[in-house]
Amino acid sequence: MQIIPESPEVDLDKLLEKVKEVIKDYGEYYKHEVEPLAFGLKSLIVYFLIPETSFNEEQFLDNIKQIEEVSDAEILMATRA
Repeated sequence: MQIIPESPEVDLDKLLEKVKEVIKDYGEYYKHEVEPLAFGLKSLIVYFLIPETSFNEEQFLDNIKQIEEVSDAEILMATRA
């Protein structure tokens, strides 16, 4: 999943902790990476494991986007384990 913060000033470590709290309600955090975007803005690429049977993608993304510092979020890829 890619998460784009509202501005370059957003503390990505604190944002990641808030994202992990949302993930915890659905499954398990795996790892993350930070990718530069433009003009000093960086995005979080977050990997997580969620059981397919209980996953509602729309609700999950809505919960991520409700985090104050999040400008946008999208699931980039999904695979079956």
